[in-house]
Amino acid sequence: MLYYYHHQSEICGPLSLEEIRDKVADGELPPDVQCCEEASEAWIEYSEIGSGNIQRMTPVPPPLPDFKKCPFCAEEVRLEAQKCKHCGSSLQAPPILDLREIQYKEARLQRLPDGKFNCPMCGSSKTDCRKDVGCAIGIIIFISFGIGLIMIPFLPYACSCEACGHKWKS
Repeated sequence: MLYYYHHQSEICGPLSLEEIRDKVADGELPPDVQCCEEASEAWIEYSEIGSGNIQRMTPVPPPLPDFKKCPFCAEEVRLEAQKCKHCGSSLQAPPILDLREIQYKEARLQRLPDGKFNCPMCGSSKTDCRKDVGCAIGIIIFISFGIGLIMIPFLPYACSCEACGHKWKS
């Protein structure tokens, strides 16, 4: 007859009663390990097998999962995670907007002019792109004023999407 046993939140087996007895004798399993006969759903302590005392049956709760799959990249992340560590996607439910908020947002986007670049995230042309002059100030300080101004056309753009809020440099 073969048995499954429950140890450290895992169901293992099937093993013969002798193999389980050896594991208990070697200290690999505690003497009160829960066991279940192969074709049964009743879990009992190892020490009760064969004694006929079925009153001490204890159901073993199924182990709770510690992880869930990211809906974007399908990698496993912890249940408590708010952001995927693999792809960076938010794992929180998006806020629910009512109809007036959606209509207001769409009307506002229609009034905005098209930007210089399209959003790489949602594809919207309603973007705000400005020269990123943060590094230009350092260039002007360390290099003479005339040479520093030559660098401004080569500065990257700091862009943000008005539709989805994504920010990037271009």
